[in-house]
Amino acid sequence: MSEETQTNGADVAVEIAGQKVNLKNVKSLNTLATILSLILVSLVAFVVWMHVGDTKDASKELIGALKEMTQAARESNCLMALPMDRRAENVDLCKRLSR
Repeated sequence: MSEETQTNGADVAVEIAGQKVNLKNVKSLNTLATILSLILVSLVAFVVWMHVGDTKDASKELIGALKEMTQAARESNCLMALPMDRRAENVDLCKRLSR
């Protein structure tokens, strides 16, 4: 007759952030490492996903500000190219040309 030996799992007691967790009959620490890896990968994926959304919003705002600055620079260049006595008359013309 052959004897079958059953390996009993280990009891693991973990304290995380003041909370005690008792895991009973864990067959291998490989299972725990897999679960922790899954949680860590999920957390990193969530953070990256949130960062992508924030980056899109920030880039839209930056592009808008750069467009306004470019238009203001073009308008001032147009006004500087005109003689002093004609600048006040042609402000609207320079605004239209700078768009």
